[in-house]
Amino acid sequence: FGVPVWRASPFGAPEPHQKSPGTTRTLLTVDNLVQELGLELAAGADRAENPVRWVHISEEDDPTPWLNGGELLLTTGTALRTAASQRRFLARLAEHDLAGLGFGVVDATGRPPQALVEEADRLGFPLFEVPPSMPFQTVTKAAMGRLVNERYDVLKRGVAVQQWLGHLALEERGLDGIAAAVSAAVGGSVLIAGAGGRPIALHDPTAAVDDAIVAALGVELAARVEARPFILAHPALPAGAYARPVLSPRGSRAQAWIVVATDDGRLDELVRLVVQQAVAIVGLELMHRYVASDTERRLTASLVGDAFSGRTDREELGR
Repeated sequence: FGVPVWRASPFGAPEPHQKSPGTTRTLLTVDNLVQELGLELAAGADRAENPVRWVHISEEDDPTPWLNGGELLLTTGTALRTAASQRRFLARLAEHDLAGLGFGVVDATGRPPQALVEEADRLGFPLFEVPPSMPFQTVTKAAMGRLVNERYDVLKRGVAVQQWLGHLALEERGLDGIAAAVSAAVGGSVLIAGAGGRPIALHDPTAAVDDAIVAALGVELAARVEARPFILAHPALPAGAYARPVLSPRGSRAQAWIVVATDDGRLDELVRLVVQQAVAIVGLELMHRYVASDTERRLTASLVGDAFSGRTDREELGR
């Protein structure tokens, strides 16, 4: 699964020099599904790397009310009788952010309608022909097998990252160590900021996030009223950055934020899962800091009181 093998201590914890789990993995895309099935793209090769999140079969002239985006649609186009309806159909799919279209032809000499191909080319929308010898079930089974494996891969990596973050907390690596671990796990830059947007920790291995970006993100975080995950927008981050709150012990407001901007712009399921796991570890670290600070304040107050009252002699006070 691309996770480095850890040399375990007698208690199973990774040793300090080891790196956190990596993120190299293969997502199901229109291109690799088409290649796996031995088919060819008829149009939209430039966007053939679109990830496929699900497969849907429909003969509706507008299936988008039942779609969320990211699906690969399969159809024979029985409702698309005119060139105008075919162009409108492709435009709807592209506007709804579908991954691609598999068009089933009814006989061996058939081809996807020319208007459909031309519109797919114009919009850069992946389109491939499904021959009559290949039932749609063959396509869905191939895709579902890959998607199930992909979900298992995300879960496996998520467990590995959760264990790693837990070890970092036990080793008291602090927020800088946590930010570095999350950065390695998602492949990007990680900012941990206070409730008012002030930076607490930043790990930016590619120098993609400069002081101006940090300041702008801080302003946006400080303006948030609701303590909910959201996408932070910034011109220097085309895909935005994913921000998730670390709730206060009472759970009503954010006491901190974790912000992630991946190197390749993806904000997928694994990224969100890793950030969600990091929230608990950051919360524990903040609690640890508060308890330590509170204890130090009480001890200092006691010592100062003893010093002024004369209850502590000079030698002990020096010590």
